[in-house]
Amino acid sequence: MKFDANSLPNDPEQLKSMLLELQYVVQKQNKELAQQKSLYQELLDAYNAKIAKEYGKKSEKMAGLVKYLTK
Repeated sequence: MKFDANSLPNDPEQLKSMLLELQYVVQKQNKELAQQKSLYQELLDAYNAKIAKEYGKKSEKMAGLVKYLTK
């Protein structure tokens, strides 16, 4: 919502109404942004867990290898 300073009304009640409407819009956008951020974090956590499971250290395999190398 863009306003040209010259086009704003001089009536304080109209200005209050416009300010309240703008405040509502900003709160709605902040709520949507928080939801998107939460979803993004969930997806990122799931992705990182999958990557760690597939490519992370495999201690079970390493334990056998260590026993073999130390003989």
